[in-house]
Amino acid sequence: MLKGKVALITGASKGIGKECAKEFSKNGAFVIIHYNTDKEGAIDTLKSIKEEGGFGLLIGGDLSSLDGCCQVVKSSIEKAGKIDILVNNAGISKNNPFIFTKEEDIQRLVDVNINSFLYMSYYISKHMINNSINGVIINIGSIWGEAGASNEVVYSLTKGAMHVFTKALGKELGPSGIRVLCLAPGVVDTSMNDVLLTDELADLKEDIPLGRFCKKEEIAKFAAFLASDGASYANAKVFLVDGGIL
Repeated sequence: MLKGKVALITGASKGIGKECAKEFSKNGAFVIIHYNTDKEGAIDTLKSIKEEGGFGLLIGGDLSSLDGCCQVVKSSIEKAGKIDILVNNAGISKNNPFIFTKEEDIQRLVDVNINSFLYMSYYISKHMINNSINGVIINIGSIWGEAGASNEVVYSLTKGAMHVFTKALGKELGPSGIRVLCLAPGVVDTSMNDVLLTDELADLKEDIPLGRFCKKEEIAKFAAFLASDGASYANAKVFLVDGGIL
């Protein structure tokens, strides 16, 4: 499905990013595994890929700044030759009432969650256009970017920005043969939800019509499909993968 493609996946040392890296590899892509601080997790991702007969490489870097994104893209292209698919997955969350959130935490959320997808897409789209690559940019958003979440106001803001960015950039890059899409998961069974109490998790699950949380593998399979020719007419859209909660 993705044979001959090179996919750069940010934040691929754990969670959804790791599953995307493995799933894209299973579908034939050469995978660039990006990480920031969790090198061991990234090594484990690459090990899993190789055990399944796939191929990939590691690229480290802080995506909270323009320079960091530029270096990651530059190194990736130098080592892999090209980039056909970008998955903007890197991000952080902070669960706090807005008025009790520290200023530095607000700035960090904005820097990591917005700068990463903004500048990575900026440099990658330039690369795709300059090399006539009919590429795909997939952003990993959140239902809270649509509905907003109490105690995650700034996180919701950053994901909402990602959703609008997807629609705008997809319209702009579509004429160049580049598709831009976003997956907005509901509650996913990842370490990002470890901050929630057992009762909070139970209440969330009761609100989901399918009666369970989303699996990381389900997001990865959807992302791989959107990157493939099977979804060749999908562009500038946000897809809710939330079990029906919204």
